[in-house]
Amino acid sequence: MSTSKRCRHKIFAEILDYLSTIGKAKLTWIASYANMPIDRARIVLGEMMFYGLIESFEDESGSRFYKCSERGLEYLEHWRKLQLLSGR
Repeated sequence: MSTSKRCRHKIFAEILDYLSTIGKAKLTWIASYANMPIDRARIVLGEMMFYGLIESFEDESGSRFYKCSERGLEYLEHWRKLQLLSGR
């Protein structure tokens, strides 16, 4: 049984991959996909917004959504290259 934890960079990459695939998502969808509690997902998304990897917006009904930014797509591309170089 592996007890290794995901690093922050891998969590960022997983969320960015999800958002780039579906376009936009609510906090609960992202938390479910990333397999983390809502409160931790909120903190991670805040950090990702601080770094400019994702953007937040409200739709016409007032629901908050998140989407991948251009910088987030660049991050994801670099992450994938690093994974290939490291053989993972």
